[in-house]
Amino acid sequence: MKRIYTVILFLLALVGIISTCIANAKILNYEEEVFPQKDVFDDDFENDKVLVVLSNEESKKLKEYTKDDFKGIDVDYILDLTVSVVNLYKEFGKGNYSMIESQDDIRLRLNIDSFHQILAVFLNSKTKENVLETIELLKDREGILSVEPDYKEYEKKNNCL
Repeated sequence: MKRIYTVILFLLALVGIISTCIANAKILNYEEEVFPQKDVFDDDFENDKVLVVLSNEESKKLKEYTKDDFKGIDVDYILDLTVSVVNLYKEFGKGNYSMIESQDDIRLRLNIDSFHQILAVFLNSKTKENVLETIELLKDREGILSVEPDYKEYEKKNNCL
C-alpha cells in the first residue's frame, strides 16, 4: 500500500512539473500580434480616432509620427500618448539623466525592451464605419502590434453624473 501511495505522489508531482513546463513554453512562445476581431466591437466607441500600439521593434526607433507615416489613411493628426516616455528614452540615449531625481531607480523601471509606443490617430472622417475601416487597413501593417477603437467604457464608469 505504501508503494502505491508513493507511486501516486510521484505521478502527481510529475503531472505538476509537466504542466508548469507547458505553461512556461506557452509564455516563451508568446506572439505579440493579436488583433481584435471586427465582429466583437460594440457600438460604444469614439468615432474620430483609433488607438495604435506599435511593436517593440518599431517603438525602439523613438520616432515622432506624422500623417505621412499612415499613407492611405485620411489622418487629421496624431497624438503620441507615450511621448513623455519616448522623450526620456531619447535623453537617456544621450546620457542625460538630469530630468530625474534617482537615476538608478528610473533606469531599473524603464525597460526599452518591453516598451510599446501608443498613438491616437485622429481621423478626418468622423464615423464609426471609418474607424472600423481604418482598423482593417492598419492591422496588417508592419510595425503595428494592435489597432482598435477608443472605447467609451472608461468614461461611463468614472462619470459622476
